Amino acid sequence: MPLDAIVLAGGRSARLGGVDKMAMSHRGSTLLDHALSAVAAARTVVVVGPWRPTVPRGTHSLVFTREGPEFGGPVAGVAAGLAALRSSQRVAPDATLVVAGDLARPEEAVAELLEGVRRYESCEVLDGFVGTEDDRRPQYLIGYYRTEPLARALADLPRGGAGVAMRALAEGLRLGQVALSSGLAEDVDTWEDAARLGVTGPAGTDAQDERQPG
Repeated sequence: MPLDAIVLAGGRSARLGGVDKMAMSHRGSTLLDHALSAVAAARTVVVVGPWRPTVPRGTHSLVFTREGPEFGGPVAGVAAGLAALRSSQRVAPDATLVVAGDLARPEEAVAELLEGVRRYESCEVLDGFVGTEDDRRPQYLIGYYRTEPLARALADLPRGGAGVAMRALAEGLRLGQVALSSGLAEDVDTWEDAARLGVTGPAGTDAQDERQPG
């Protein structure tokens, strides 16, 4: 399946005290490198967030961009990512992966999502598929979207999608669901999340140490 991908990596990390989540480490790699590994099959990957050093993955072209305004939220990030994809190539693939950069196990999550898409790809009436947790809550940032319907839904939103919730974007799309294995949708929002998921702070510092004053 020809694919592009958007990795959302531009949040404030407010509940982590402003620490760069993408530089946090899990199983020997940064969270950003795990996310890039998850979308290594994509033709072009746009990271929406500040430039960071990365380990080359796959054969894709890698682009960094920022949403406008900065910290405008995930929908603004998707809009900026899609705009960057379209400006970097003449013909866009039919589908675009959208992946949160702070997932602890993105490779497994995306692999299960794409396996589900392969099973139901004949459902041409759908505009895409999203992963779901155990409680069936859709995870829009583990998503496979048909590029043209996604672009139309974004165009219908005000302010370039800034401040808009992902569920509002999804209301304009017909989305199927792919059940993911337990725990694959878990992300790192707090130091408690990091400790539970085995994620350490940047430069190998321990998450517990990051919470200490001074």
